[in-house]
Amino acid sequence: MLLSVVVPVHRVQGYLRAAIESVLDQIPGEPELLVVDDGSRDGSARIAAEFARRDPGSG
Repeated sequence: MLLSVVVPVHRVQGYLRAAIESVLDQIPGEPELLVVDDGSRDGSARIAAEFARRDPGSG
């Protein structure tokens, strides 16, 4: 069973890394994590991209 989690992002650079890691640690298996960035310019998109690069299934 695939579990999808949607993480809305708006100026959360200081919290995003911890939030993504927390979601991934709490859900067994390989959840689908959808990070939805509204275009905020605080570096959140860069953090999301870092996690995407680590996932061989993304892309």
